[in-house]
Amino acid sequence: MILVLLHLAQAAVYAGAAWELSHRWNVDAGLIAAAAAVQVLGVARRPRWEAWIHLVSLALVLAVYGRFAAVALHVERVFGPMTGQQSISLLGGSVLALPWVLGFPLTRLWQTRGSGSGPGKMAAVLPLALLPAIGGLVPSSTHPDSERVPDVAGALWGRWSGAEPEALATLHLAPAARVRVTPLRAGIPGDPVTVTGADLADAIPSRAPGVRDALLVDIAVRALPASLARPGTDAPGASDARSPALLARSLSRAELLPGFFAPVARAPTTRWRSALVSAGGVVELERGWAPGPGTFDTETVDTAIHAAVAHLARGQSSDGRFTYIVKGPSGEPGAGYNYPRHAGTAWFLARAWAATGDTTAATAADAALAHLDTTSARTEDGRAYVLDPTRDDGKAWIGTTALGALALTVRRANEPLLRAYVRQLAASVDATGKVRGDMRVRDATFPQQHANAYGQGQAMLALAAAERVGLTEGTAALDRAIRYLESGDYMGSANPAATGDEHWTCLAARAIRDVRGVSAGAGICAAYVASERWGTPTDGGGIVPATGPGAGGAEAVIAHAWDNRAPALVEAALSWGRVFLAAQYRAADAPLLGRPEALLGGFRDTVGALDVQIDSVQHIGCALLGAEALTSGRARPGSLP
Repeated sequence: MILVLLHLAQAAVYAGAAWELSHRWNVDAGLIAAAAAVQVLGVARRPRWEAWIHLVSLALVLAVYGRFAAVALHVERVFGPMTGQQSISLLGGSVLALPWVLGFPLTRLWQTRGSGSGPGKMAAVLPLALLPAIGGLVPSSTHPDSERVPDVAGALWGRWSGAEPEALATLHLAPAARVRVTPLRAGIPGDPVTVTGADLADAIPSRAPGVRDALLVDIAVRALPASLARPGTDAPGASDARSPALLARSLSRAELLPGFFAPVARAPTTRWRSALVSAGGVVELERGWAPGPGTFDTETVDTAIHAAVAHLARGQSSDGRFTYIVKGPSGEPGAGYNYPRHAGTAWFLARAWAATGDTTAATAADAALAHLDTTSARTEDGRAYVLDPTRDDGKAWIGTTALGALALTVRRANEPLLRAYVRQLAASVDATGKVRGDMRVRDATFPQQHANAYGQGQAMLALAAAERVGLTEGTAALDRAIRYLESGDYMGSANPAATGDEHWTCLAARAIRDVRGVSAGAGICAAYVASERWGTPTDGGGIVPATGPGAGGAEAVIAHAWDNRAPALVEAALSWGRVFLAAQYRAADAPLLGRPEALLGGFRDTVGALDVQIDSVQHIGCALLGAEALTSGRARPGSLP
């Protein structure tokens, strides 16, 4: 009976792998599904079949691994080591599955030759190793008093501020209820006080009226075992620990799988509910920050877009450059600058102006484009390109020029510069249709180089956008690029979108369909969207993904969903939109910030990664505009690429 269960368990592992692979690797999914079917034959308990069952399933699984290796080598050859490394990482991650998919068959083959059964049993139960981590993802029951955190916070503030010093007298909590109170001033926390419900009224001192403070109030919900921690909600159970809202800023993140980082609590934790209270009122926090709006519609999106535009404009200097990074929670400016992201931010500002009529966005976009003009170089044959002053390798990246051209197609603030940019983009497309990403500045020529997913998509998107506004200088180059994108030379015939960030390809496919009425790169985009599965949780449970890295994928989902309106894609896009809105710094967060005016309107990556970077604002802002179009069913100017 045990052997039958082990066969079924191994078949279930194969079936799960087949489902996972079906999103991207159809042939491989079929091979793994066949291995699952073969493994089920073990239920018949025919000794003569045993060795053949495991040999066949092993052969099928190893065939899949061989195909993975072939794709990895293909990507290395086509895209070079930088992008190809992503495929190698994917292959490396699949190696971690070897004990699950090979352990039982290998040990059973060993056992058929007379060896012991210990290794086989061990391999069969390996999939159970991660089960303890599931506890951190399961919603917990709520202590009755934790529902009263807004009332408790208001009463504590009444005593603390002197406005209602007797407010706690009428507040009755269970004697064993645990309450933690942390005072805040200019975003800097003071010493926390942790008391029980029985001692609450006596343990919290009053403060003189008029003192500009805020209080962070936490009420314990329940104890949890060591497992995955929910940032902003879970904290160590010790009475002197920090509030979970503050602890989230330094919570360690462990790499559970290649490329998958999650917050891990290595000791038992307590789940808390938190509220922030000040003279402005009481706000119950979600994952350590003020919650986003309860709805996703045109009004909430436009409010978020206006706030994001204002954030960028407040950080823009007189020469048109932005504050590249604003450190959170201090609000201090970070170091460095990035010109492709400067150009991309100008494009978002132009789109925000076109969609909402925000004049601040128009002014900021024009200032950013004027700065690009001053850093652009011209060639004798009428081309222009952004000469990135931060590069010292003698090259110019085509993507920066493409993003600048995209912004100019919306604002139309400098027609001669736009035409010169388009000529440069057309020159980057070689005779086969491949976009060469880097140009040698010394002779303004494009050397042979690996294909580049970013450069190909950005250049094609800009050429299509230029054609949309009536410029024909890049028409022939776009024709060549479309043929190349649809050929096997780009990604090979083994598997479309085997690796690489095809976010820009999705945006280009959307624009080309709009301009030409033909599908170019749509298959690659579909494979990318399906393989990455950019859906996200919407019920507050689980691990919320990082918004900055996720925004590009969300843009791809939106561009793809606009053309096919698949319900699952539309819901994924709206789900991302809700996550983005929840990640925006809003006025209610001000007591948690050092310089609120520098951060408000920006977007943090996670509850613990608090910096705001201009490209995160760009990608999230563009994704919100597109998600609003999906919600309303109408595309405003600037809503879509």
